[in-house]
Amino acid sequence: MLAVGRGAESGEVAAEPAGPWRASPTRTFADRLAVAAAEPDADLTLYGGTRAPAPLGPATGFFRVARAPDGRGWLLDPAGARYRERGGVVTPSRRLT
Repeated sequence: MLAVGRGAESGEVAAEPAGPWRASPTRTFADRLAVAAAEPDADLTLYGGTRAPAPLGPATGFFRVARAPDGRGWLLDPAGARYRERGGVVTPSRRLT
């Protein structure tokens, strides 16, 4: 996770729908220059796949599924790298009026 600079705000997050809530740092629009300078995606391929460990297959130009030597199935990006979607879902925890 990228460290959050001064002036950062905090939000509440839960790992599971019924799980406990905890404070978590967030990045705001004011942090955009520091985030851009840190190049947080330098370890990703052009399509968002991870550069390490080594690709599971050749570059085909298409997203596809492959099985790793440990038996786990992976979605591969067009470059053959393991692809993991990064993102989050935000829902209001209380009514804002």
